[in-house]
Amino acid sequence: MDYDPNPALGCSPAFDLGPYIGAALLGTFISMALWGIATMQLILFFASKHPGDSWRLKSLVVWVWAMDTIHKCLIMTGNYKDIVSGNAMNPRASGSRVMLVMQSFPSLVAVPVQAFFMYRIWRLPLAPCILFHFVMGFVLTAVNWIRRDNPNAIPRSIMVVRSLSPFLHQAIMS
Repeated sequence: MDYDPNPALGCSPAFDLGPYIGAALLGTFISMALWGIATMQLILFFASKHPGDSWRLKSLVVWVWAMDTIHKCLIMTGNYKDIVSGNAMNPRASGSRVMLVMQSFPSLVAVPVQAFFMYRIWRLPLAPCILFHFVMGFVLTAVNWIRRDNPNAIPRSIMVVRSLSPFLHQAIMS
């Protein structure tokens, strides 16, 4: 049975990744170098004695490093299987399960880190004020994105940022 794409069924031929394998492999190597730097930072973090660091912060650091390590292993496994098996050169090959699972790992790192940053911002003085300005920044960005045809959108956004920057500066410096 030969692969026959039928546009009526919504099928289309898969994309040939052959010309892009070198860039993906180079990206994997650069990612592994950055992982090595992060591992060194982890070792230095735990080697230095900081009694003020809570177990929650240490757990977050270990969690982020562990998820990043698993993510890197999945990237290497997926790239190796695709390159060695030749699936990357075959537009008719099905997607790798490893590559599908790999795509969920960045969110396992991003969600706890973003929650930690939001908690730290909340603990700043004038936290409700800062949180309000932060949320309003997203709201104004969304409104401006919806109304992209408005020529005054960018100057208005710059005006809002300029008017709120003294509050943020005062909250950070105090």
